[in-house]
Amino acid sequence: MSSVHFPCRITPSPLKLNKLPHNSFLDTLVSMPLSLQVMDVVNKLISSPSTAPFLPEGFANLYIANICQQCATAAGDKQNQARLVRLVCIFLQSLLRNNLIPITNEFEIEVESFCLQFVWVKEASDLFRIVKSWNNIC
Repeated sequence: MSSVHFPCRITPSPLKLNKLPHNSFLDTLVSMPLSLQVMDVVNKLISSPSTAPFLPEGFANLYIANICQQCATAAGDKQNQARLVRLVCIFLQSLLRNNLIPITNEFEIEVESFCLQFVWVKEASDLFRIVKSWNNIC
């Protein structure tokens, strides 16, 4: 299995992001296989004040839906699937903790469904509690 390696400075500048043909870079990111490297790039895009305003509406939700789906259809043993689920849960917790993504109805339904599907993974149970408690606060 080949892994994707990104150099540290892969995040495009806002000017380059605007010049790309209809978000081809972002479309490619969303459709890439789940990996820590791709998540890191997406996290930098979402969290950077110089790139976040230029992301299309719904980019984060589309990426989240894709990685949740990839966990559900992951081939291999339960241990590998649990590793991917933990990775996604930690990524989502980081986005929530840093207020990088609003908890919309769509987001809440997607994440709750994901967490219930993988309730046997501790991090998924923790994420479920976070989303529920966040919802009660707001």
